[in-house]
Amino acid sequence: MGIKFYSFSISWTRILPFALPGSPVNSNGLEHYDNLTNYAITKGVQPVVALLHMDTPLQFFGDYYVEGIRQRPYYGYFNMGYQNETFEEAFVNYGKIIMSRIADRVPIWVTVNKPQTGCVSGPSIDHIIKAHARLYNFYHDELHGTGKITMKMAWTPGVPEDPKNETHLVAVQHYNDLLAETLKLLVLGQDYHDAFKNAIQDYVALSAGDLAPLRTA
Repeated sequence: MGIKFYSFSISWTRILPFALPGSPVNSNGLEHYDNLTNYAITKGVQPVVALLHMDTPLQFFGDYYVEGIRQRPYYGYFNMGYQNETFEEAFVNYGKIIMSRIADRVPIWVTVNKPQTGCVSGPSIDHIIKAHARLYNFYHDELHGTGKITMKMAWTPGVPEDPKNETHLVAVQHYNDLLAETLKLLVLGQDYHDAFKNAIQDYVALSAGDLAPLRTA
C-alpha cells in the first residue's frame, strides 16, 4: 500500500493503572507497546506515537466528573481534566516512562492530541503547554533523541459569512487569534495573544522563566 507511517496512541492507564507518579507500572502494558513499535518497524513503517488522545485518567476529574463536564468552558469544547493541579506532574511522569522505553525507535512524537478541545480554562492550558515543554526537553536533553515532538492541533480556521461585513471580519479575526495564535505563539516561546488574555478570565500569567523552556520546545 505504500504506507510510510503508523500512528497510534498509548493508553495512560494501561501503563499506570492508578495514573499518578509513584504508583505501580504495568510491565505487560509497556511490553505491548514495545512489541507494537517493533512490529511496525519490521513492516517498514515508522511509528508515530501520541501520549494522550482524549483519554485522560478518571483520577484527574476527582469527585466532580459530572459537574466538571457540565461546566461552561472558557476556551475548549469540553473538560478533559487538564486543569487538575496534579495533571502536569503526572503527565510528565507518564511521558518519561514511555519515552525512556521506546524513544530509540520512535522518530515522531505527539504529546497531546487536540489540546484546544479539552482545555476549558486558563490553568488547563498552562498545564498542557508546560508539560509539553518539559517532555520535549527531556527527550532531547536527557534521552538525546533526534526525532520530532509536537502537539497535534485541532483548529478549523474561521471565515466570515459576509467578507464585506466589518463585524464579521472582526469576529473571525478574534476567533482565529484566540484559537490558533495562542498555542502557536506559546510553542514559539512567546506570550499569550492579547485575544486570549482578554477572553480567558483565569489565564495564568507567564514569566520570562516560564517562556524560556517553551521557546526550546
